[in-house]
Amino acid sequence: MLGFFGNKLKSARKNKRVTLKELSKITGLSASFLSDIEQGRRSSPDFDVILKMQLFLNVELIECAKEEKLKMMRFADGFKHGIYESKVYRRIK
Repeated sequence: MLGFFGNKLKSARKNKRVTLKELSKITGLSASFLSDIEQGRRSSPDFDVILKMQLFLNVELIECAKEEKLKMMRFADGFKHGIYESKVYRRIK
């Protein structure tokens, strides 16, 4: 689920030949935090940071972030309504 935004970000960054360290200076986020986003270990950052990334990399990222957040909300809603059940939850029952 996570990673859609990160994949788009990484692709845009690599195409522009920008390092994580350079993007870190533009966004104010650490290079390790940005790496976590690209690897799908964190969700997309706040809107203002996405806007900075988008302007610097000259690529559409806001729609990707919206889509990722929407998928996460749907997944969470499904969990709430019992559509999904985690392995941990099943062990506790």
